[in-house]
Amino acid sequence: MSHADLSPAEGAKRHSWGSGALLPPGAGDGAESVMVVGWTHAGNFCYVPVALAGAPCSALVDTGSTATLMRPDMVPVGTQLEQTSVQLRTVTGELAPMLGRGKVVITVGGLSVELRVWVAEVQDPCILGLDFLKFARCLLDLGENTLSFPGGPTVRMISPPRSSRSAPLVVKTTETQSSRPLNARPRCSPAYSTAERSSPIPPAPDSQLTSPAGSTPLSPSAAPFTPSAPLPLAQPNMEEEADRLAVVRGIWERSCGHLEPEQQEELWQLLTEFKGIFALTDAEIGRTHLVHHQIDTGDARPIRSPPRRLPMAYREAAECAIDEMQHAGIIEPSASPWASGVVMVKKKNTSKMRFCVDYRPLNKVTKKDSYPMPHVDEALDTVAGSSWFSSLDLRAGYWQVPLDPESKLKTAFCTARGLWQFRVLSFGLCNAPATFERLMESVLIGIPRRSASCTWTTYWPTAAPSRRPFRR
Repeated sequence: MSHADLSPAEGAKRHSWGSGALLPPGAGDGAESVMVVGWTHAGNFCYVPVALAGAPCSALVDTGSTATLMRPDMVPVGTQLEQTSVQLRTVTGELAPMLGRGKVVITVGGLSVELRVWVAEVQDPCILGLDFLKFARCLLDLGENTLSFPGGPTVRMISPPRSSRSAPLVVKTTETQSSRPLNARPRCSPAYSTAERSSPIPPAPDSQLTSPAGSTPLSPSAAPFTPSAPLPLAQPNMEEEADRLAVVRGIWERSCGHLEPEQQEELWQLLTEFKGIFALTDAEIGRTHLVHHQIDTGDARPIRSPPRRLPMAYREAAECAIDEMQHAGIIEPSASPWASGVVMVKKKNTSKMRFCVDYRPLNKVTKKDSYPMPHVDEALDTVAGSSWFSSLDLRAGYWQVPLDPESKLKTAFCTARGLWQFRVLSFGLCNAPATFERLMESVLIGIPRRSASCTWTTYWPTAAPSRRPFRR
C-alpha cells in the first residue's frame, strides 16, 4: 500500500509511527504534526454513497488514511474552518494545499456522524479514514463488498465512476425463445442484444457498474425464472389527459344547468371517472369483446364483382376515405376470392361524399339473422311520463364490432388501389342491424327498460322527477 504524508513545511523531517499514524504536536524532532494518508491500490477501490451535510456524493473508504478528507468544493456552506500549517504530500513527493479543518455531518446508510474533517485538494469528493471507521465501529467486508454498522444499516459499496468490473452470471434458459419486445406500447422502443453461451460479456468502456443495495447475485442454485405481472412502462400522456378533461368539462357544463350543486358534483365525478370512453378524434374508435359479427353464406361460391369506374370528381374522396380507414384500423389489404364494388354517394345538404360498398350480391347468399329489432312505438311508451332524458351516441358504432376472421374475406371490395377487406362490421351487410342490436341488449342487460331503452344506435337513459342516480 502506498502512502503520502502531511508535513508542516517543504523541508520538514518525515516521521513514521507506522501506517496511518497521527503524531501529537511536538513529537519527532519538534515537527508540528505529521499525518500519513494511504490510498488503496488502483483497481481495488471501495466507494460508498454518502451525504455531506445533506449533499450526496461517493466517498472512498481508505483504511490506510488516519483521517477523513474532503475536497474544497464539497465543504458545506457556513462551515467554519480552522487554519493549519499542515500540508499534504503525495506519494510522488508533490505538495497539495490544505485549507483547514472543520466539523461536518457525514451520513452513510441513514447513520449520521459529526466529525472533524480535513479539507484538501484530493481527487475524490470525500475519503473516509480510520477516524470515521473507528468512531462509527464500521465492519468492512471485502468479500461481500459491504460496509456494516453494529446495530445499524449495511451499505453495499459501489464501483467508482469511469470504471468497469466483470461480474460472473449464470442465466437459465428454456426451450421457448421469442424475439418480441417486452412491451409494444407506443413510445416504447425495444432494444436487443445477443451473446454466446458460456462466454463472458465485456462491459462497455467508460461505464459505471453498480450493485444496488439488497440485490442478490445470480448463481447456479438460484431459483428458476418465473414471469411476474406486467408493469406499466409508458408514462401517461399529459397533453392527452388535458384534452380529455377539456372534453369532459364541455359535456359537464352543457348538462348541469338545471342540476343542484350536489348533483353537479356527482355528475363531474362520474364524467371524470370514465373520461377515457369519450373520443377525442374521428380515428379514436373503440372495439368491443362482447360480440363478433359472422357472415354465414353456407356452401355459396365466392362472388366477385368487377371494379367500378368512379368519376374523376369522386376518386380523390375515395382515396382519402381509404387512407383514413386504413389509419384507423378499419380496413386492411386483402387476398380474398370475394370482391364487391365501391359506390360514392353524396351526403344530403353537403358537398361531402360517403364511401359505400355494394354488398347486394353478398347479402343474397347470406343466411338472415332473425334477432328482433326494437319498435319506435314501444320506445315512446317506455319514455312516457319521464322528465329527464340523456342520450349516448357511439362514434361509428358499427366499426366498434369486430368481424369473425373467416367473415373478413367476404367483406372484400376492389378499388383502383387494389383489394381491401374490413376488419370490423361494415355498413350495408344484411345482418349488421341484428348484430348491433344484440350488442346493445348485452350492454344494457340487468337495467330495467323503464330506466334505459335502445333505438338502434342511440341509448336513452330516462328518469322520473325523482332524478335517479347518474351512475345508472
